[in-house]
Amino acid sequence: MDAVSDGMRMVLSQLKQDPYALETVWVSVIVFAGKAKTVVPLTELMSFYPPKLPVGGGTSYERGIGHLINALNSEVKGSTSETKGDWKPIVIFISDGAPTDRGTSWMSDWQNGWKNKVQSIALAIGAGVDMSLLERFATTVMKIDEVESNSSQMKSFFTWISASVSANSKSLGLTGEAEGQAVPTELSVESDGESVNSNVDDEHAIFLGQCQKHRKGYLIKYTKGTEVSPMLEMDVEVYRMSGAYAIDDTYVDLSDDRDGVGQPVISTENLRGVPNCPVCENSFALCVCSCGGIFCVDGPGTQTCPHCEKTSEFGAGGGHLNLNRKFG
Repeated sequence: MDAVSDGMRMVLSQLKQDPYALETVWVSVIVFAGKAKTVVPLTELMSFYPPKLPVGGGTSYERGIGHLINALNSEVKGSTSETKGDWKPIVIFISDGAPTDRGTSWMSDWQNGWKNKVQSIALAIGAGVDMSLLERFATTVMKIDEVESNSSQMKSFFTWISASVSANSKSLGLTGEAEGQAVPTELSVESDGESVNSNVDDEHAIFLGQCQKHRKGYLIKYTKGTEVSPMLEMDVEVYRMSGAYAIDDTYVDLSDDRDGVGQPVISTENLRGVPNCPVCENSFALCVCSCGGIFCVDGPGTQTCPHCEKTSEFGAGGGHLNLNRKFG
């Protein structure tokens, strides 16, 4: 999310130096997770400032695209016999996971409505994105690997966005026709034609915890990989810890009401690494209470679960637990 925010700021900084863009560009920001909402309604470029982007549980394409369609219907002005409407909108859709809802009614609504009326660009981040859906949704699809290790690719994407918008703005101002930009080679994709039919992002395991000291929430993210099992002498599937992230109250606002319900569990036997608490820096952020809640501790001893307020003695266990995954 930080990389997207940084890229948005870079694009806006460059566009605000372009006189053609200042005359023609308006910007809106919609976020979606399990639910969707408009963070910034359509605003002229000079008055637009990058918002803080919230996170939530779930990846509902149906709610995200449905919200986008409603926003386009209400905010984009069409031409009439008396007045000229808005230029063809540019929609930039960024996703880092497969949809966690199985409905696809939004696709026909999109294809029969706005798809041919906008310039649509989709960016897939990571291996868990359903590329076949994005290719049906957007006219231009790009892909990068995990952001943490490929910031240069993310920068290349937003540089391309800035150049594309500037080129469109200039050509509209001079000729009234939009001008496209070639997709950077390192971001281009080749379709395998396969569709992901799951409401679980199998490439990652996401867990929701709460800081024992400050009662603030956080997410722990693990990424799927393999390692050689000495006992089996073969590769086995594991999930390696890739980060822990503090969240605020907006997480609940954007999360699917079904988040975690009916999700496959994952055994701690398959997890590799435990992070510090991203809120208070306690040394262990994956302590599990008998109520099922995850919270942080700074060592063994008497602890109070912030989920159920039960006080118990906690220490290192000898067995493994099954943990409920979140949509992510």
